[in-house]
Amino acid sequence: MAGRVAHAVDGDAQQGRVVYEKHCLPCHGAQGRGDGQFGRVTNPPAADFTSVVSRKKTDVQLLETIRNGRPPTAMEGWKGYLSDSEIQDVFVYVKTLRE
Repeated sequence: MAGRVAHAVDGDAQQGRVVYEKHCLPCHGAQGRGDGQFGRVTNPPAADFTSVVSRKKTDVQLLETIRNGRPPTAMEGWKGYLSDSEIQDVFVYVKTLRE
């Protein structure tokens, strides 16, 4: 079942980029390296999607982080603020930054 969930996410990377630039870029930066204006000053720093640690996270883990955040860090969940479609779009776009 878990494999099915990981593949059940469809999204539009172009739309995800628009949402990312509006909501995620200030912390994660333009290339997703965690070097955004606010990402450098949070404790812990914002995630670097290009790092080995981040790349080891499964699709399910990444999607859950976008939805639910990572308490007690500054990464708050977007569930309830962004639509499910927007969350899926951001997820697909973030995956392009990991490559």
